[in-house]
Amino acid sequence: MYQSRYQSRSIKRRGTGRKARALFPFVLVCMAFLLNACGLNAGAHGTVYHGDESRIEQKKYGQNIHNEQLENLPTQSMKNRAKETLQVFENIVNQLKGSGGESASLQQRLDSAKKQLTTLTRQQDYYSFSAQLAVDLTEAQKARAGGNAQSLLSILKEEGENWGNAHKWHNPYDGKDYLLDSSYLELDDGYGVIPDLKAELAQGGSSQKVYDDIANALFHLYMLEANFNDTTPYNKEHPTDRQLLKHYDAQNGQVLVVSLTEQALRVYENGQFTKAFLVTTGRYNRPTPPGIFPLSDYLTNQLMMTLEPPGSPEYYDPVTVNYTIKFRDVGYLLHDTWWRKDYGPYTQFPHQDSGGDKQAGTGSHGCVNLPTEQLGWIFHNIKPGSKIIIY
Repeated sequence: MYQSRYQSRSIKRRGTGRKARALFPFVLVCMAFLLNACGLNAGAHGTVYHGDESRIEQKKYGQNIHNEQLENLPTQSMKNRAKETLQVFENIVNQLKGSGGESASLQQRLDSAKKQLTTLTRQQDYYSFSAQLAVDLTEAQKARAGGNAQSLLSILKEEGENWGNAHKWHNPYDGKDYLLDSSYLELDDGYGVIPDLKAELAQGGSSQKVYDDIANALFHLYMLEANFNDTTPYNKEHPTDRQLLKHYDAQNGQVLVVSLTEQALRVYENGQFTKAFLVTTGRYNRPTPPGIFPLSDYLTNQLMMTLEPPGSPEYYDPVTVNYTIKFRDVGYLLHDTWWRKDYGPYTQFPHQDSGGDKQAGTGSHGCVNLPTEQLGWIFHNIKPGSKIIIY
């Protein structure tokens, strides 16, 4: 994993015997006859061309299809997770009924989901089902909050803590356990989405704006949870990405989608998946914020430095990077990390980077890190003003 060398909140721009010999001619004649009978022909330099090679390949192809079909069958744990999540949804609907809350439309969603669950036959069906159920759960929790921003924030905080504690990742490098959704928690020094939303509430902004921001954070969390169990390769379209694009009406133009659990960035053009990169995002206690943000301030050769004192675990030596793109105020950037060698799953946690740079051995301070060539591609091909969705 990489340490981004970047303090997000303090930046300055920047591939054997005779008898045998007597029989030898007879054997050759027999072999020639057999070869001809089998449809095999001897080619130049002794090469044998198999006339039924295509049938052999067809058999192999058929076996491959069979194997793929077996691999695509949903596992029992996958079925169990879907049932458990559906039960959570049903519990909320029943709670709303008992309290006299609005539940008619949610009951319709629930009935539809129950019916759909009985028709799922492929793993991909379950992934899409889970993504849709995440949408339904968000709507159910919003109804449960009854339009009260503080109540919805409490629901978000509880969901983040419960899911995180139930899905701890044990790091063999340092022997510690880490919650995979720290971006959605309340962390020290004001990090995590909960302190941000609390501050927004305290500042007395538009109540609807604050409520929508909390609801969107909850939506992103539920998408993270659904995507966590999705084994689709990182360089393929994910159902959760599709739901996020739909939610933000972002199916036109260029959109970057970052999955925090996969440590991957996917590029969409007019709603179509086009490209993917592995990334490294914020370390556990300096997580990358979830949300949707515009890309701006495309700069080159920027000096990055921190105000943390030497000796602090958050300190890094000043470093110049090739490309930076801002996605959020107070210094949250996409930038290249030429000193990093490894990117992808769990590189946001402490590890030994294969390149040997000690400061590449954990996540960033909240930025999204990529290799120089890949960040350069984004820099030159993704237009300023395009959106980035992080979940």
